Amino acid sequence: MKVWITNISTSKFAGINTLWAAMMREDFIPDKVHLIHLHSGKIDKKAQEEAYTGYLNLLKRYGGQGTIVLHDYDETNFRNIAREMEALVREERSEGHTVAIDMTPGRKFMSAFSMYMGVGLGLKHKADVIYYLHVTSPKFNGLPFPMIPSNIMTLYDLKKEVTGK
Repeated sequence: MKVWITNISTSKFAGINTLWAAMMREDFIPDKVHLIHLHSGKIDKKAQEEAYTGYLNLLKRYGGQGTIVLHDYDETNFRNIAREMEALVREERSEGHTVAIDMTPGRKFMSAFSMYMGVGLGLKHKADVIYYLHVTSPKFNGLPFPMIPSNIMTLYDLKKEVTGK
């Protein structure tokens, strides 16, 4: 089973495009998606609904019947966020699942936590892949994957880039 972990972005396509690229370029079609919603006391139901619908439509388009799980975390409770992300990775890896974390739509601290979940020393269960979709021109921000020229996008596995494995 393949698992995708990401956070809900203020940019609708920031996260969806990375999954779209992973599906198209690496045939990574997850069976489960964990969407992390960071909030400052007020849960943004509209953002959750849009993200949920977007990921669900993308999964269906590529034959996935994936489960989508929403997680709400206080955006300034860093210790809790780190513990919860580690627990997600541990739970999924201990069940033998392949885990990919998308750090593209993340805030700086979420990107740091994502990298740690893939390469952190002392972690027994690490993510298999840490994806980052690099788009070289801000002119295409906010557009869906097929509308962005492929020559200005690179899908990186940062874990592989950092460790060489």
